[in-house]
Amino acid sequence: MRKDFMDGFRWWYYDGRTGEAVIVLCKDKQWETVRIFDPMWLTNLSHKDVQALFRHQIFFDVQDMVQALQFMRVIRLCSIFKIHAGADWKAISEKYFKKDTSKN
Repeated sequence: MRKDFMDGFRWWYYDGRTGEAVIVLCKDKQWETVRIFDPMWLTNLSHKDVQALFRHQIFFDVQDMVQALQFMRVIRLCSIFKIHAGADWKAISEKYFKKDTSKN
């Protein structure tokens, strides 16, 4: 998945026709879109990209609210738990997940 594209970030929205989140970019007067089908793909963005999406609410039609908010929830979790491309998964799991050492 493409990373580090937030310099040209304009907005993002949920496309109810395709079921994708669409990130709209414009850099040097060149408009471009990045389409994301699965919300979990957002975990592959850079930390900078995650923070940019976290600061900007996703636009959506009312009838698409449930699906659109799935993308927002993943971004929120990525931001809170510092999940992004290049994240140290071992450190994240050690910090946030309890290890059950007792065998019952």
